[in-house]
Amino acid sequence: MPSPSPALTRARVAVSVLFVVNGIALAAWLPRLAQVQADLGLNDAQLGLVLACGAAGGLMVGPLSGLLVARSNSARVSVLAFVTLLPALPLVGIAPSGLFLALVLFWLGATDGVMDAAMNAHGLRVQTRYGRSVING
Repeated sequence: MPSPSPALTRARVAVSVLFVVNGIALAAWLPRLAQVQADLGLNDAQLGLVLACGAAGGLMVGPLSGLLVARSNSARVSVLAFVTLLPALPLVGIAPSGLFLALVLFWLGATDGVMDAAMNAHGLRVQTRYGRSVING
């Protein structure tokens, strides 16, 4: 089997980097969850509602990713979603209230939902052209 072209190799590396950075970025604040809860004075039920806002963002906005990918392309949507997600990350740590945190988590969930779908679509596209498993790696 011939080796992949340099452009295809770069595409494979880019897909891998997007998956890794996305996972690290979103998981980075979770070890501080108890501290965030204490700082904001949230009880367990309130924290649960705030955390559910992230899932709600993904469920409400994520389905738009197919339309966005169809109108643009999966690579562009993946990167744009990631760039849109980044400014929200530090806001988690400086949230002054539970409501603010809920809005930030909705933003994170929405952009992550779009990014996940676009990354997977792009990963499959690269994997098909690469001729080997990319996504499972």
